[in-house]
Amino acid sequence: MRLEHDAPMLRSAVHVDLREAWDDLRRSVPNVGHRAGAAALGVTEAELIATGCGESVVRLTAEWRSLLTALRGIGPVVAVTRNARAVQEKIGVYDNVHVAGPVGLVLGDQIDLRLFLDHWRMAFAVRDGAREGLHFFDGDGSGVHTVLLDAGSDRAA
Repeated sequence: MRLEHDAPMLRSAVHVDLREAWDDLRRSVPNVGHRAGAAALGVTEAELIATGCGESVVRLTAEWRSLLTALRGIGPVVAVTRNARAVQEKIGVYDNVHVAGPVGLVLGDQIDLRLFLDHWRMAFAVRDGAREGLHFFDGDGSGVHTVLLDAGSDRAA
């Protein structure tokens, strides 16, 4: 897994303003999540999370096979897949990961997923309290999958 931190992070005025607005929102609503925060601020989840790059967030390269197969070493996690109408959360280990072209399969006892990777465009590693984990986004900046660490996860992995 490669990190995309080779190029210096440029902070635009818009980026700084969004970061300040996000910080203000979290102070007024301490448990607000990225999805709700992005909706409240009129931006995408990916834009909101990217405001933490260089601090609590690292953008990852789009090497989906490597990222997914490396998840097994983390141990138990919370796998979250959501859209506007439903949320699916499963706790378990990413076992039996197979990637063939644009399709990823996770065929474990607890986590059983079919992932359509041709829609994935961005990934971030987030170290931000309860939201610590990997966040995956489509080309529109909408969250497509999240892997959150839990008490049994190996954070060093």
